[in-house]
Amino acid sequence: MADDIGERLASLRWVYLCEDPPAVEAFLRGNPELLPYVEQSEGQILKHFPNENLRLVVDHDEGDDGTSAEAKLFILIEASGETADALDRLEKLDEDWAVYLSDATDNRVVIDLKY
Repeated sequence: MADDIGERLASLRWVYLCEDPPAVEAFLRGNPELLPYVEQSEGQILKHFPNENLRLVVDHDEGDDGTSAEAKLFILIEASGETADALDRLEKLDEDWAVYLSDATDNRVVIDLKY
């Protein structure tokens, strides 16, 4: 039987650069319900950031008490050009998709700019 998640992850490699591919794969295999949101994000991002590189990064945010919190998958946009313009486009993306994405994934998939 074919590995559906593996095939879907392989197709993401055509879209997203991964800083740590094993960590990204482990995160998405451990949270397969998030995979459709990552797949849908490409089209939403490209509406606001055409021709920009997109990266997937797994990170552990620090909790309020200084301990490591639950892992999150960040979709980072390597925006070229003026920072103010990129921030304006990110705000529009937030309104159109990223806020929904964050809510739907319990803030486990986050879109942001890579500086």
